[in-house]
Amino acid sequence: MRMINNEMIKALNNRPYWFAITFYMIFCVLALFRVLIVDARTDLIGSLNDMMGLSIVVVLLMTFIITNNIGLDFKHKSIKFEIISGLTRKEKFISNLVAVAMHAFMLTLFLFLLSEIYYLIVNGHLVLFRLSVLNFFLTYFLWSFIFSCFVNAVVLLTKHGTGAFFIVFVYLIIEVLLVEANVLSLEAEAVEKLSSYLLLGSIFNLLISDLFALESFRTVAIPLLYLVLFSGISYFRIKSMSVNE
Repeated sequence: MRMINNEMIKALNNRPYWFAITFYMIFCVLALFRVLIVDARTDLIGSLNDMMGLSIVVVLLMTFIITNNIGLDFKHKSIKFEIISGLTRKEKFISNLVAVAMHAFMLTLFLFLLSEIYYLIVNGHLVLFRLSVLNFFLTYFLWSFIFSCFVNAVVLLTKHGTGAFFIVFVYLIIEVLLVEANVLSLEAEAVEKLSSYLLLGSIFNLLISDLFALESFRTVAIPLLYLVLFSGISYFRIKSMSVNE
C-alpha cells in the first residue's frame, strides 16, 4: 500500500503529467466527436477502431507521461532516498511496475468513460457490458501497459527522461519507416510478417484480436514476450542500480 501511495503522490504533484492527461482527454473527445457525430456512426467499437487510426498521438502521449514521471526519480534522486529509507530493490521494482500499470489504467479508464458518455449522448443508452466492448478495453489496457513497460525500461537504462523520449521517438520513426514506408523493399507478405514481430506492429495487432478466443493466442504471445523482456530489463536494472544514481 505504501508503494502505491508513493506513486500516486508523485503523479498528483507532477504538473506535466496532468497536462499530458488533459491533452489526451481533449484528443479523445475530438476523435470521438468526428467518428460518432460527424460520421454518424452507431457502433462504438467501430468508432474506437477508427479513432485508433490516430494512435500515434496516444503513443507519443504515453511516451511523454512515462518518461516525465519515471524520469523524476533520477532528476530528484528519489530512488536513493527510497532505498535508504528501507525500500528493498524488489519493492522498488514492484513500485515501478505499479506506476507503469497505473498510467496505462488511467489512459484506459479515461477513454472508457469518455466513449461511454459520448455513446449515451448520441444513441441514448450505454454499452457497458457487451463482450466486444470489454474485449476492446482489455486489449487497449494491455497495449498501453506493454508499450509503457518498453518506455519505462528505456528510462531506467538511460537515467534521463528527455533522453529516453528521444530514443523512443527515434525507434517509432524507424519502425514506421520499416513497415509503412517499406524502406527495405520487401514483399507484402514479408512486411506483414515483419510488422507482427516488431513491437508496435505486435501490440497494435492486440487491438483487433479477440482475447476471449483461443485462436488469438499467437497474436497475444509476441506482445506478452515483449512484456516479460521489458519487465526483466527493468528488474535487473533496478537490482544493479547504485543508490547514487
